[in-house]
Amino acid sequence: MPVDTNQVLNITSGANHTVILLEMKRQSGKLETQLWGSGDESSGQLGAVDHRFIHSGEKSTIFRPIELSLEQDGLLGYQPKLVAASWEATYVTLSCDGRRDVLISMGSNDFGDLGVGTISEEKKTRLFHIVSFDHLALDGNSLNNASIKILSLVTGQRHVVVQLEVAWRNNSLRKCLVGWGTSRHSQLGKVLDQRERSIPYISAPCIISVEDDEDPIVTTALGSQHTVLLRASGGILGFGSNRKNQLQGLGDVEHATKIGCTWNGTYALVEGENGTEHILATGSAAHGQLGRQIPSGVIPSVAPVELFMSKTTRIRALACGTEHVLALLFRSAENGNFSEVWGWGWNEHGNLGVGTTENAFTPIQLWPPLASGLEREKNHFSIGIWAGSGTSWILTSTGNTQ
Repeated sequence: MPVDTNQVLNITSGANHTVILLEMKRQSGKLETQLWGSGDESSGQLGAVDHRFIHSGEKSTIFRPIELSLEQDGLLGYQPKLVAASWEATYVTLSCDGRRDVLISMGSNDFGDLGVGTISEEKKTRLFHIVSFDHLALDGNSLNNASIKILSLVTGQRHVVVQLEVAWRNNSLRKCLVGWGTSRHSQLGKVLDQRERSIPYISAPCIISVEDDEDPIVTTALGSQHTVLLRASGGILGFGSNRKNQLQGLGDVEHATKIGCTWNGTYALVEGENGTEHILATGSAAHGQLGRQIPSGVIPSVAPVELFMSKTTRIRALACGTEHVLALLFRSAENGNFSEVWGWGWNEHGNLGVGTTENAFTPIQLWPPLASGLEREKNHFSIGIWAGSGTSWILTSTGNTQ
């Protein structure tokens, strides 16, 4: 980490690239954000990386700053606020006081991934593209010239969903979901051509009509071919492919507080009547992704992960990779508070970090490592988790942090 790092805001991964959003504290005390990237950049998914930070032959394995050169597009003063990665693309929300948020995309555009329509030969050499929402309208009101705040930015393998807060000059305010990318399985809602056939992909943002003013959307999670929304009431709405049972039983879930998706699974953190939290999971169980044993011939539906919980244990974070899952737990005890990271599912690339490549069909403790017994590792308190395509990330801090 750079020496002036104040905190890690997000880590996001695509097929073979990773981007980290850092908050930096300068000597003046000013806080700024910065993007660092590593991995494959062959499709432009890392924009312009600063190769001064690396040695010859190491460029794919070393994190280095991503230079956006925003002033060339009239974006001087903007800073990264949100970041997300799909298979071979990266998306960054930029913000600046007193101005509308801006969303940029960079990388592959094979399935309309970049959200900017067809890219001309002249524009293919650009480091990034600006995603426009000006062609959209809500209740007959155009988003052109409206104030736009991007509340969330979430990606699946090849589709993107963004939640916007739109304000017009007449002081009216609306929230909406927009999306683009692959749509064949209705993961962007029911999008049909003139012959009432599903459109394979959408190359520019379209409105996903799911908003309910009385029960608004608070969180979004995306799989490979499905989309899941968490409402303020704790209810869940899912749409898209259900071929792997990834939507099975979601309509019956209540009191959900967090959601997540692997490529072919859905996960929800819920609180029971006795105050104990647990994780519900449904979808593909081929690699242990559901965190419980599934009898042969049984069709999976939403049911608890086999993770021991008590009233003194809270799940602070849930991170879903392509086909593996991490959970960050805080446990309270008389002699202090402790954090643990548990994981389960696909482990072909050692992405669970337990010294083997065997899949985990029930949750196993990843941090602190049970086998090491090193006090140095026990004193590193886990404060953040992220998961990607065959990768996992655990952020730790020395000392006991609330």
